[in-house]
Amino acid sequence: MRRVFINARSNVRSGWKALLFMLAFTLVLLPFVLPIHGVPLLQRFPWWLNSGWVTVAILVGLTFLFLKMEKRPFRSSGLAVDLPWSRECLWGFLIGAGLIGLAAAMLWASGAVVLHHQANTNAMVLLSGALIFLPAAISEELIFRGYPFQRIVEGTGPWPALLVFAFFFALTHWGNPHMSGQIKVMASLNIFLAALLLGLSYLRTGRLGLPIGIHFGWNWAQGTLLGFGVSGGQIQSYFRPVFQSDRLWLTGGPFGLEASLPGVLVCAVMMLILVRWKPIRQSNQDASINRKE
Repeated sequence: MRRVFINARSNVRSGWKALLFMLAFTLVLLPFVLPIHGVPLLQRFPWWLNSGWVTVAILVGLTFLFLKMEKRPFRSSGLAVDLPWSRECLWGFLIGAGLIGLAAAMLWASGAVVLHHQANTNAMVLLSGALIFLPAAISEELIFRGYPFQRIVEGTGPWPALLVFAFFFALTHWGNPHMSGQIKVMASLNIFLAALLLGLSYLRTGRLGLPIGIHFGWNWAQGTLLGFGVSGGQIQSYFRPVFQSDRLWLTGGPFGLEASLPGVLVCAVMMLILVRWKPIRQSNQDASINRKE
């Protein structure tokens, strides 16, 4: 029975560590989302301190705590913000925005969509969108490519962890608006591929800067800049897309470009590039990444 929880090195098995982290996150977040006199605590915060930043703070704190209990440095989480981390985050932003821009360009070239500039929009629209999408990207990466993912990688090796977390990443989007029919099929495929892409970007660098940047750039360019839906949600944008085709599998419709054929294609190509990319291992990357328990 002991072997179910403890490995041969007398440590708690990686799967239990990941599960305990998610349980702790749920318990800490719960008081913020439960209604108090009809209004959740998160909704009482000012607009600039939205739920995304609160979630980020909780996840960073729990990551620090769990690593401290394991006597590991915080840097091993991939969150240590230094010059290489910042550079990778910036490159990630450009890659994410470039990928979604390429998908939009493919739709425009096919005549399936036309982009119109929104009247009365300015730089504040772009900034407010960043304040929404940046914490969302950080929090999702901390959950799906952070401590829980990293512990499962240690226990099973990279590819089982990548596939399992990609499945759950896609599953968490099934309750989003417009997630049905053709859109559900294309969106699930794209989100699954995107999760593999983001997981590989962490594994190749040993840091979370690149996946956070890609995630942020993709969502910000898709929603705030170009005006497409972001996983079914809408936000004030600089441009407004007008669809010239009713083929949802092609355009993604109201769900966004991540449910479109071009979105799937650019994601798949980028994932294959990361599979082939062999960067020099960074010193902060866990040397046991390919070792099973």
